[in-house]
Amino acid sequence: MSAWAAGSMGAQNVEAPAGTIEGIVYDSLLTRGPLRGATVYVIGTTLVATTDSRGRFAISGVADGAHTLTFSHPVFDAAGVQAPQVGVSVAGSSKARLTIATPKGVTLVNASRSSAKLPEGTTASAKRA
Repeated sequence: MSAWAAGSMGAQNVEAPAGTIEGIVYDSLLTRGPLRGATVYVIGTTLVATTDSRGRFAISGVADGAHTLTFSHPVFDAAGVQAPQVGVSVAGSSKARLTIATPKGVTLVNASRSSAKLPEGTTASAKRA
């Protein structure tokens, strides 16, 4: 077998280098700081990570290209708070960095108002006790 043929055959087994996604998850509602214990997902893959006490996470083995991340957390899941989906691009073996945060309270209030179906001619109001 020629050196060229051996080299060509070996190249077929080489996988593209995988990258890493690093970031921080923030709690915009309760603590207004880093969110500990959140599970971060790369949607459409089996890649996940759990945030540390400073809200940091790192997911390695991410294929080259565009990806979408989201997260879950028991407290927010129980309250029905939907985490945002955030896009990120990974190039080769590079590190992509991003920040994900829970929706702010005003965003949740506006979303609940716009999704609530009230009879025509009625309004909703909130009063403090």
